[in-house]
Amino acid sequence: MTLKSVSGPVSAITDPEGPVELPPPQGANLQRVYDDETRYMRLMRQGRAEALWYDWVPERSLSVSLREARKLPALHEFSDEPVAIRGTGGTVVPQGPGTINISVLSQHPRHPGIRETYDALCRALMEGFEQMGLETTIGARPGSFCDGDHNLLIEGQKLVGTAQRWAMAADGSAICLHHCVILSGGDPEDLCSRAEALYTHNGLDIRYDRSAHSALQIDQDALATAMDKPLSDYILKSGEDRL
Repeated sequence: MTLKSVSGPVSAITDPEGPVELPPPQGANLQRVYDDETRYMRLMRQGRAEALWYDWVPERSLSVSLREARKLPALHEFSDEPVAIRGTGGTVVPQGPGTINISVLSQHPRHPGIRETYDALCRALMEGFEQMGLETTIGARPGSFCDGDHNLLIEGQKLVGTAQRWAMAADGSAICLHHCVILSGGDPEDLCSRAEALYTHNGLDIRYDRSAHSALQIDQDALATAMDKPLSDYILKSGEDRL
């Protein structure tokens, strides 16, 4: 079983729409990545692809959930930077330099529960950060963009946001895509103002607390190394129904 891929393509997997390019190259088009992940989930449902995780950094852009996009009538007229619509939940998230993404695609013999899966994934992430000498906790951070109960916090500031998406396979198994966005040293002023600008363009006055966001420098290679074992173990346990 392929448990991770951080240095090259998963394989020459294709579907009727063409090759699926995962993990994405550095600076990839964000919408293309989301579309490839959707197609990869479809291949997993068909039994043609395996669980895996990978880290990636797209081009400077904004990420919006499908649900949030429906609340933004002028979304497609926004010209400050590209906007991509993702299948996982949450609100607007700035992407690109200053953030690192981790995507985890797991397959479960049965649906283990949304909260249970969040808890297990967050514990794996916490273990990885511990390997880097960083102590994190799970919880909401009011004032942060795309806030949720399953952020990872460091010294009270948001370090990681998580979101998930589910699909059911014909054999009754459940496939989960987890998006984890790690703040990796980007300027909170820049990150927050970019997200706010999209809301302002749509007539909404939404403001974020800059001090709610971590500016800690995170090295992508060191992060990938530290996350290797905990995320690989998470995927194995998912497949064996023992989260």
